[in-house]
Amino acid sequence: MKSLFKKVLPIAVLVCLISVSCLTSTSSGAADAPKADTEFIFQKAAYRPVHINMGSNGGVAAGGPMGPSVGVKVLMDGGNAIDAAVTAAVMSTVTQYSMNNIGGHGGMTVYLAATKEVKFLNWGGGLPKAFHISDWGNPPVEPPSRSVANTVLPGTLKGWEVALKTYGTISLAEALAPAIEYAEKGFPVYPALARHMASVADEVELYPEFRELIYPNGRPPREGEILKFPDLANTYKRIAREGTGIFYGGDLGQKIVSFLNEHGSRFTIEEFANYEPWWDDMLKTTYRGEYEIYAPKNQNFTPVVLEMFNMWENFNLPKMHPLAADTLHILGEVHKIALADRVYYGDPAFSNIPYNTLVSKEYGNAAASLIKMNKVLPDLPAGDQLGMLTSALAMDSERSSLYRSTTTSIGAVDKWGNVVLITQTIGAGHGSMHVVPGTGIILNNEGVYFDLHPTNGPNYPGPAKKVENQMGGVMVLKGGKFYAGAATPTGWQIPLQIAEVLQRMVDYNLNPQEAIELPRYSYRGSGRLMVEPDVHEKVRNDLASRGHNVITGFPTFGMVAIKIDPVTDARQLAGDPVDPLPTHSVAY
Repeated sequence: MKSLFKKVLPIAVLVCLISVSCLTSTSSGAADAPKADTEFIFQKAAYRPVHINMGSNGGVAAGGPMGPSVGVKVLMDGGNAIDAAVTAAVMSTVTQYSMNNIGGHGGMTVYLAATKEVKFLNWGGGLPKAFHISDWGNPPVEPPSRSVANTVLPGTLKGWEVALKTYGTISLAEALAPAIEYAEKGFPVYPALARHMASVADEVELYPEFRELIYPNGRPPREGEILKFPDLANTYKRIAREGTGIFYGGDLGQKIVSFLNEHGSRFTIEEFANYEPWWDDMLKTTYRGEYEIYAPKNQNFTPVVLEMFNMWENFNLPKMHPLAADTLHILGEVHKIALADRVYYGDPAFSNIPYNTLVSKEYGNAAASLIKMNKVLPDLPAGDQLGMLTSALAMDSERSSLYRSTTTSIGAVDKWGNVVLITQTIGAGHGSMHVVPGTGIILNNEGVYFDLHPTNGPNYPGPAKKVENQMGGVMVLKGGKFYAGAATPTGWQIPLQIAEVLQRMVDYNLNPQEAIELPRYSYRGSGRLMVEPDVHEKVRNDLASRGHNVITGFPTFGMVAIKIDPVTDARQLAGDPVDPLPTHSVAY
């Protein structure tokens, strides 16, 4: 099912990286020099990615072929990146309905060119205030999957509205208009969507209302057929006329709350009425003395991303081949160390997350010193591997990872230099598979990502508690100006893949399409290092000789990335071509 059309860099671009393939430490911690690369080990090296979208003014990258188009039209009509990103995000709830909906939540990272600020608007939501753990069983074995008993309060619709009112130039009604048209009149089912819809047919049969919504002809729609969502179109029309109040506190909200509680939830209409998105603080680190990496503080992946950059800084990666065994060994071990610290993450309102320690240079340098070039570190199931934090906790990461398969990301840049990255979700693929009758609203099952072990740990479910999550774009600034940014779906792989692609744009000066399509890697837990099939067999064997359990596959899909060339000011946009739902980009 995975796309095999991964393209990679040409020999001409990378040959300079081979001449000096030795590791030098910028810190006393990173010992054990790697073996020098003696040959150019890289399959399909004569090929570049099939395209890179560049424009003088701006562009949009998003899932599905229509999202970028409607977003770019907003830009061409005089709108800014916030307008374009929100319009594309609304469109994605139609053309990528399985990944996101106004029954879910998410957030937006924005770079404001006029003030050179990076901000994050969080439209997450928590469990009901009346939630009790017995709602999941007594005792619960695992979070329920396709159930609204784990639905968190949907914040996406309100998030769009606040984003536009704060920094946009168009109204929410204007942003809804293209999605209304396509939901009402229909859109052609593109190949990846047809394959995806057919792949879930067996499970869809278990949920008749959901089946009726997505299989209007009683079967998965075929490629090129026109797919319509008339109920969702009517819901959006009402919101455009009457405002978001009908969802948060009005009759539509009451209908949603009643449906939720009929099926095992405990929300009140007052919780909906009182909901507001919020602006999170940002955390940052520096990288190689000239870059600043920004990530939202209260989206829990932040320390993972910044930890990785702090560790990578100890190695002279720019002088190393990006797909050599030494390089992938270092990068994969850094993944392993950073992921171990997920045990501290949970809703910041209920958890004592040691942000300052985790993102400090001292911590990163000490962690990098653990890496040995000739063998892997033991698997790290818990944090505090350096003895610098509180006592470590066990975490049910294997169970959680099974469900983290679906979300969508959108990126936009405008002629003024503003940049927006949005990530939004309904949890697992198709969310709870519960549809509020007559509305087209698919309710999320985001609570499936809580961890039941350890009991009362930082990511243990509780009343009004928000789940530990990874949704939010990361941005790199150089000299105070936006340099690059990326966002992606796929749950706890999100921070790994974002950091990986940004590191390639920074250390190798790749354009975003090259950085995405260069074969990627990912630490998968239990000693497993996943590499894409185009990583050479000799490299895979070398990694295995050091103790890696090497598996092949595609670590993530749906990534979007943006870069503004610091010399030419060209806007560069990229989308991930990998199935099941590839992303697209359009520039102008």
